[in-house]
Amino acid sequence: MTRFFVIITSFCFISLLEGCDRLTPTEKICKNNPEICEDLHTDGWCRTERATLVSNRLVVKEAADKPDDKQLYDLIVSLEGYNKCMWRASGVQHINNPERTDVRARAYALSAQSLTELQDSVRDAKTPYLSYYRWTRLGDENALYRLIEAETEHPIQDATILAALAAHYLEFNAPKSLQLYLRALSLDDDAAFKADWLLGMARGFALLNKPEQQYLLEKTNLVLTERQANEQQLEAVVGGHHAVVKQLNEQAEAFAEVLKDNEFSKSVWPKRLAADIQTSQ
Repeated sequence: MTRFFVIITSFCFISLLEGCDRLTPTEKICKNNPEICEDLHTDGWCRTERATLVSNRLVVKEAADKPDDKQLYDLIVSLEGYNKCMWRASGVQHINNPERTDVRARAYALSAQSLTELQDSVRDAKTPYLSYYRWTRLGDENALYRLIEAETEHPIQDATILAALAAHYLEFNAPKSLQLYLRALSLDDDAAFKADWLLGMARGFALLNKPEQQYLLEKTNLVLTERQANEQQLEAVVGGHHAVVKQLNEQAEAFAEVLKDNEFSKSVWPKRLAADIQTSQ
């Protein structure tokens, strides 16, 4: 576990509260697992980021020598978030308590070192989440190839990763891109869903010369986001035909409601869009 769970000892965590019943969840974890918190600051700054990091460190610790791909991904992302927050906090100067500034600066430096070491420790990871992290956060093209290979061998069930791969394929393999977007939507992951995925799909259908599908998806995006658009320019996609525009607008409203209700996979839309993709190949 030590190659993944990097802890740099700096100063001991000191709880400000005595009774166990008065401790926050994060303080309880730190009291029972002091090594998890030794390199973290203890004041009120970055409280959410610290709590998330402490929680993820505990998960990895309890996984012993076999933390899984997602657990390590969550750990590295939370460490990154904590480090960014501490970078901002370390720039705040305390006039009355200058030692607090020093503590935050040290916590930032230690978390930066821990983050670098953890990023390096997963440099050659072949698992989906860690490959995705190195590709999207560090621009590691080799990690992209490993991610594609991992997705080919075992279909990924994460909407965010699928959508990222879909965007990657968009300009040179539109059918593949659309299939990945469709799989992302079919997971009904409301927390991960981004309305701009629909614009990616619209672009894919445009590349396949499917103007009605392009219009439908762009219009659905506008319904969901309430963005302003040049309606004449949008309607020109389908030749400005009033009857077609009216029908597609109604469909876009219905499609948007399905997405809002997080019921895409239970609706008629997966089969309809899959058929549209299939006829384009």
